[in-house]
Amino acid sequence: MIFVRLRRDGACGQFCPEWILAQGVITPDTPERLRKMLHQMGGAKLPIVFDSVGGDIDAAMEIGRMARQHRLTTVLARSSAENCNPRNDACRRMTANSALRGTHLLHRPNCGAACLLAFAGGVTRYGSWAGDLVMPSPVCSQRARAAERRNS
Repeated sequence: MIFVRLRRDGACGQFCPEWILAQGVITPDTPERLRKMLHQMGGAKLPIVFDSVGGDIDAAMEIGRMARQHRLTTVLARSSAENCNPRNDACRRMTANSALRGTHLLHRPNCGAACLLAFAGGVTRYGSWAGDLVMPSPVCSQRARAAERRNS
């Protein structure tokens, strides 16, 4: 998962909204990336906008705990940087001290099972439930527990 600081430009000037785009698969190293981003921002409390198919459950829970600890708002939506691909390293380095120009938040987010755990950590949560949300399956969870017992 990548984290990129975005800002909407326009007539709002210095009062234009900023947010953190959290996009991609949640991996075990994702919490450390968010920790770095939050440290770079100092005390700024920007909302985290999730667009993810899911991923590592433990990492997602840690992200949720960080969001709660920092008293952040979480959002399920799609957004993108203008004139810069956030997956490009050079583009991401530009966001260390300033925000990239971002497009409006769009509806129909992706949010797989692990993403929902990260999203749930927000003190305030906003989501478009018409999106592609994937709830964890109780059957899959039961099968995973049974496999763990067999392998123990």
